[in-house]
Amino acid sequence: MITKDKNRKRYLEKYRTYLYEKRNRYFHDQFHKISKRVLEYLGKHNVTEIILSDNLNNLKNNGKCKLNKANKQNFIQIPFGKLLRYIEYKAKDYGIKVKYVDESYTSKVSSLTENIKVIQKLSQYNLDLTNALNGKRVKRGLFKDEVINKIINADLNGARNICILGSKKAQQKYKTGGENRWLNFKLCNPIKVESDFELCRLIAS
Repeated sequence: MITKDKNRKRYLEKYRTYLYEKRNRYFHDQFHKISKRVLEYLGKHNVTEIILSDNLNNLKNNGKCKLNKANKQNFIQIPFGKLLRYIEYKAKDYGIKVKYVDESYTSKVSSLTENIKVIQKLSQYNLDLTNALNGKRVKRGLFKDEVINKIINADLNGARNICILGSKKAQQKYKTGGENRWLNFKLCNPIKVESDFELCRLIAS
């Protein structure tokens, strides 16, 4: 009986090691492809700087992942920090600078009518920012700016706030009328890529 238990334990340990190594190989392959394709796309469009979230590097251990238990477990098991390091390392070959910023509140503040930098500074004083936030998610994937009563893509809103934190070029004030037609269209119509094939086709287009 003891021998059987030892053999089973040895088998389970080997199987666990096999699954762990298989997982690592999978992420290594996928992150290599993603980082390469992203930088190919940026290089094609003459991008000279990319701004990344510093929070993703420490998400697994900082306790700030506010998802339900099931989704949180799946989400934090993805080593996003490794993907960011791949991008940072390969960016040198494309002459692209990498900058990290704190993405706190970027998903809660409208990038159109509020200054994310001001909100982040106020948050340091432990103030109630409920009335300072000028928008909210109205449903999955959509964010509503309650100042101008406009609905935009939530991910693009957060991404633009990250760009505002890291680049002066992105600090464009919102203006009504035709001057912001291009910005409005971009924030409402994200380019969605669901496979390596689609990303390659986008790069080639």
